[in-house]
Amino acid sequence: MTFTINNETYTAKDFTFNSLCDFEDMGIDFADAIAHKPRIALRAYLAYCAGVSIDESGKMIETHIINGGDMNEINKALSETLENSDFFKALIAKAKAAMETEETVA
Repeated sequence: MTFTINNETYTAKDFTFNSLCDFEDMGIDFADAIAHKPRIALRAYLAYCAGVSIDESGKMIETHIINGGDMNEINKALSETLENSDFFKALIAKAKAAMETEETVA
């Protein structure tokens, strides 16, 4: 899958253990960002896919919106990549199981 920002096409990258480490290197807790800070998640995902800093990806998004673009393509790419990621699905399942265990104990 690809998405376009400022007339440049980028390939949506998969979510793996290494990509989560890359997000942490950027200072982003990606799971928290997805749940609570979606704009931060989009900015980080663009940085990851485009190979730029998060500051640069923020500027790219700002320029894209100023020039009449929207975030539909990157949102779709991000959503589909998460939905298709076996690694991310496993993380979510483990987190849900841990929450259910906590609720049962409490």
